Amino acid sequence: MEGVWNFPLERRNREGKLYFPTRALLPPWTTREAQAEGERRLEIGEISVSLVSSKFDIEELKLSRSSLFPHLPVALDSLDIQSTIENEAPVDNVEIVEWMHDSAADNAILTARMEEYNKYSRIAGKCGDGYSPGVRVSDIYFAKTSGYTVASNRRGTLVTPRGQIAIPLGGGNTFIASDLLAWGGIRSTSGIQYSCQALKWEQLAATPITSSIAFPSYAGIVAPNFFLQKPDEEGKRVRVSLTIASDKSQSMPISYRSPSDYTKVIDSTTLSLDRGTSEISFVVASYPSVPAVVLYAAPVSGTKTVLREYRAEVIE
Repeated sequence: MEGVWNFPLERRNREGKLYFPTRALLPPWTTREAQAEGERRLEIGEISVSLVSSKFDIEELKLSRSSLFPHLPVALDSLDIQSTIENEAPVDNVEIVEWMHDSAADNAILTARMEEYNKYSRIAGKCGDGYSPGVRVSDIYFAKTSGYTVASNRRGTLVTPRGQIAIPLGGGNTFIASDLLAWGGIRSTSGIQYSCQALKWEQLAATPITSSIAFPSYAGIVAPNFFLQKPDEEGKRVRVSLTIASDKSQSMPISYRSPSDYTKVIDSTTLSLDRGTSEISFVVASYPSVPAVVLYAAPVSGTKTVLREYRAEVIE
């Protein structure tokens, strides 16, 4: 047996509108009662963070290349490749305007990050002008507001079937409902247009993760990520290990959330990461067994961060 899904494929919101929740495939031994009890009794041991290497070399990270722009170099932030795009297609204010360069660079980053995550599961995203033609991903979208209004209010609006959230100009914000996870960012405005990014986690990538998944970064606006920590078998004690690369020192918030209700925080802490590659390890214990939990990780804006490996292995 492969496992059990935490939510059905489709649901209806309070208005009766059909939508698609963010799903996770839970272990086959799990039951609703065991999951709830495991979450209630969950205990996290001392967290060890050790620096493996102070070097941050993008070539060693083995990141994906954009399928939309395969000729562009591997990059972690859209500004790293934007000058190349601008030189290839200069602004003529007829067919090409400035916001298109932002969007092209953002989409190059997005498609590479989707390629990495979707080796394990499914995340969907889109970058572009939130005004016209608009930015929509599945059943989430940016409200059709002009760039002038976004600039004046210093924010736009990401609309989801479970509610909406304000997205700051020059920043991002995460939408977390009990059964839906999404994120939006607004990079810049240009007249009536505004350049924005939207992500929806359709199915959570689960451990073991053994290849690099970078966190999307749009001109320094860094999106978070969600992963399902699923022990490799049923057990009362699990050793968790993560390998994370960062281009600079940062304090990265993380939290464990319930796969039965993403808004429920089981535990949270902050990882102190130095520049380079760090190994993080700790033991999780619970009864009757260690449950599957959702890890939320949110790198600091202005950093380049890569999850290189993530495992949860039973030791008892």
